[in-house]
Amino acid sequence: MKGKSLFLRPLAALASGFGMAALFPPYGISQLIWIVLLPLLFALWSLGEEKRKRKAFGLGFLTGLAFFLPNLAWLRTVSDAGWGALSVYLALFPAMWALFAATWGNPWRGEEKGLFHVPRHALACALVWTGLEWLRGWLFTGFGWNTLGTAFHESLVFAQSADLLGAIGLSILPIFVQGVLLQVCVRRVTQFHSGGMRRRVALGSVVLVMVGSYGYGMWRMISALKVDSIRLNALLVQLNIPQEASRQLVEAIEIHMRYEDETLEGLGVVDGETVHSINSKGNQAPKPDWVLWPETALTGGILRMDDGKWVTAQENWNTIERVRQGGGEFTLMFGVNEMEGEWDGDEPMRKRDARAWNSLAVMPADGSLQTFRKHHLVIFGEYIPLVEKLPFLAKIYEQQAGVK
Repeated sequence: MKGKSLFLRPLAALASGFGMAALFPPYGISQLIWIVLLPLLFALWSLGEEKRKRKAFGLGFLTGLAFFLPNLAWLRTVSDAGWGALSVYLALFPAMWALFAATWGNPWRGEEKGLFHVPRHALACALVWTGLEWLRGWLFTGFGWNTLGTAFHESLVFAQSADLLGAIGLSILPIFVQGVLLQVCVRRVTQFHSGGMRRRVALGSVVLVMVGSYGYGMWRMISALKVDSIRLNALLVQLNIPQEASRQLVEAIEIHMRYEDETLEGLGVVDGETVHSINSKGNQAPKPDWVLWPETALTGGILRMDDGKWVTAQENWNTIERVRQGGGEFTLMFGVNEMEGEWDGDEPMRKRDARAWNSLAVMPADGSLQTFRKHHLVIFGEYIPLVEKLPFLAKIYEQQAGVK
């Protein structure tokens, strides 16, 4: 029996990890959110006292690896070493949660006290999980990729509660429900004669939370239909630019021309003439209020001066001016590299040791510009932690990614 548990518990941890990965694209089996942590919870709560903490940490770490390795596979286009290192680092958060769930958050450890014993432990596990998700979204600039609550993106009713606690707060609901139901369904010997009222309270708490969350979501969605709103048309243009690590394999001029052509076609302009669009009503193509290009769409950067003024590369201006010829008073939003600049007489230049940002630029029809600088950079993708103190990390990244 002991040998089987040594074999089955790692399988349960892997099942929960791979199940969490299946919640998100390209799989998108979001319905698993209501059962995905049951195998891991059972494995943790049923651990014996011998080396409990070490075993729990190991099981949680295994779950984290099974989740993050497939979930972050897209980072391999930049660096295999970065993909592995980031996955190992992020797996520490489920490991820390597992350590809590197997000890202080374990309802099957020690004497059971009070009618609220079951929901109390389930809620504690849910809150600690959510707190650790919040922490990984901020620590070392943060990487809040695919928190458990994000899987509610296809469950619009339950997703409405995000306006109370944020998307991270949505993680509380499925963990609480699973924690309660597992305790109710798996009864220990000591529960057979004393758990009737406790079970009714536990099930009642689940019903209350589910009905409350569903009811709030329905109320929010119905209320939104009664509120005055402004309808906006948006044109999104996303090119598939081949690249190797962070190096683009297409010349900058071709990238700009393709953005110009694709955007003008979306605006209903081909070869300088307005044409009929399949998305239009009547003979006129609908004019968007917003035109959106993705992160670092334009190859030329922006220099931001200390006085707030800014300049950008000529190739950026050429592309923007050509797109504006498509007509319409739209606001252009695009990703761009923003750097600190200074004036050398009348000439703009980049500051020595200038700071740089991955920014969102917003340019209304009047030609003004506002930028929002990205605060949470992707660890190993957009920056290397501790690289100033440990320069060899930069060399490892250079070898893996093929770029400096």
